[in-house]
Amino acid sequence: MNIYQCQKYAKQNGFDSVKFTTDFPIGTRTCKWLDAYFGMFTIEGITDGAFITVRDVDAQFPRLECEIVE
Repeated sequence: MNIYQCQKYAKQNGFDSVKFTTDFPIGTRTCKWLDAYFGMFTIEGITDGAFITVRDVDAQFPRLECEIVE
């Protein structure tokens, strides 16, 4: 699924707790939604206390694919 589909899933299934993986150019990373309604999430090992937004990611990686972690 793309980042927007992942965001929609998180809104319906745990807007502040759903985890997902994605393949960035630097490798696969686990991410966690902080607030799917505002489009904010963290990236394990990269954001370290900060967050990134769906808009930022989509602008830099428009074809990013995500997979939900159960």
